[in-house]
Formats: sequence, C-alpha cells, structure tokens
Amino acid sequence: MATESARASSAQGDLRNYALVTGAYWTDTIADGASRILVLFYFYERGYSPFAVASLFLFYEVFGIVTN
Repeated sequence: MATESARASSAQGDLRNYALVTGAYWTDTIADGASRILVLFYFYERGYSPFAVASLFLFYEVFGIVTN
C-alpha cells in the first residue's frame, strides 16, 4: 500500500513539474514574440524602411546563432 501511495505522489509531482516547465516555456515564447513585435513597431515609427528593419532582425538572428 505504501508504494502505491508513493507512486501516486510521485506522479502528481511529475505532472506539477511538467506543468510548471511548460508554462514557463510558453511565457518565455510569448514574451519573446511580443518584444520582437514591439521592436519592429518602434523602428517602423522611427522611419526605418522595411528592408532596414529586416536587416536588423537578420543581424540579431545571426549573432544569436554565433552566441549559442
């Protein structure tokens, strides 16, 4: 009986950890996407051309690859 209770408790803890990690990942993904959109709008309002904004994002992505 004690082992079944321990297994149920462990499974519940595993589900909690999974939900926390998944929620944190979703939050990070949404925040990253939102910040990219805000940066895009910022440079658009400053008068940058679409090509210049695309170049900024390309620069950002290339150095993200180099850093990782």
